[in-house]
Amino acid sequence: MKVIALNKISSLTVDSENALFPIENVLDAYPTRLFKADGDYQATLTCVVSAGTNAIAVYGTNAQGASVTITDPNAIEWHSESEWDSESDWAYAEPSATIEIDQSGDAYSLWGDFDYINSPMNIELVLSTSSSLVLEVGVLRIGEAKTFKNPKYGLQEGLVDYSILKELSNGAFYYKKRNIVRTFSGQIFEDRDDDFYTFMADIARTYGKAPMAWRLTDEDSMNWVVFARFSDIPIGMHDAPDYSTINFSLIEVL
Repeated sequence: MKVIALNKISSLTVDSENALFPIENVLDAYPTRLFKADGDYQATLTCVVSAGTNAIAVYGTNAQGASVTITDPNAIEWHSESEWDSESDWAYAEPSATIEIDQSGDAYSLWGDFDYINSPMNIELVLSTSSSLVLEVGVLRIGEAKTFKNPKYGLQEGLVDYSILKELSNGAFYYKKRNIVRTFSGQIFEDRDDDFYTFMADIARTYGKAPMAWRLTDEDSMNWVVFARFSDIPIGMHDAPDYSTINFSLIEVL
């Protein structure tokens, strides 16, 4: 399980933008408030990111493909004397990011991990969808992903229906379809120091029920990459000398 609690994007530009759906929309906490490219199926997002980052997450998008180029200006690779010249006196290090794609209904979520970089960096994210569609993105998060054990087997997944349902005087029902979101609840079993207190204090107590970027498991074909908040604050049980169980419940944010 991984979670990005704090977004570390300090500036963001894009090479194709519909003025009615600006790129700034990806920085808010509402995946259905979209950024859209200006009639293009592909766009390049260029981000300046502050220090202490190792993951990227995208939610509420129709992108089915992505590539990431990460440039750390402070990771200097010095050339040997024979290679030295005024045109090329140093080179950037470019860590790789492996992108996982998770589908929920008609929307996709993307998650990428890369080597931890403790300095400011530039990240170029190229997203693309089918050539017959216009690229859309709901939320973009780049930051430090805290890593915990995968949930125990028995993770529960459900749905909450925000539709309007009203019983009429003749016994019939009026129903207007609204968003139906996913819920997840389960347990993780963690070392008390430091993982239990990282989850309870650094994540739950610090950010409360604010939406965060989650990747619930790294099991093959079951990424469960979801933008969600705690529906209830987690509860821990100290049921072993050095280990603790955490009960958590999440509700998807659209």
